[in-house]
Amino acid sequence: MNFPTVTPVQQANRGNRDVFVSKLNPSGSALIYSTFLGGTDFEDSTGIAIDTAGNAHVTGVTMSTDFPVANALQPVSKGKLEGFVCKLGLTGSNLVYSTYLGGSGEDQMSNIAVDAAGNAYIGGQTGSTDFPLQVRCSPA
Repeated sequence: MNFPTVTPVQQANRGNRDVFVSKLNPSGSALIYSTFLGGTDFEDSTGIAIDTAGNAHVTGVTMSTDFPVANALQPVSKGKLEGFVCKLGLTGSNLVYSTYLGGSGEDQMSNIAVDAAGNAYIGGQTGSTDFPLQVRCSPA
């Protein structure tokens, strides 16, 4: 239990296997921040992207029903294996948002990209017939 944390959102590993996010200074000689992210079961990170403001966007998979959420699009897990997406603030000490993303089947986020406006784009796999979709209709 000696994993280094600096200004963490989550001080310690809470489960089987948690995700961690760490930021080093430009020379690699010091941690700017380092935090755990996870619930009481299993997590795996599959992607990270940094926006133009320096915020870290992290995605992956969780089996925890108590993964840390904040300003969530989907505040509860709907399946046994669920995707997650988080945005850490610049100092790494706060979650700007953190949400589950999935349906009642098995879902896994595989990668993430962020555009100049800060919008996150997530790719992955789903076995859910009820994966959350938003349909926009244009006027005729």
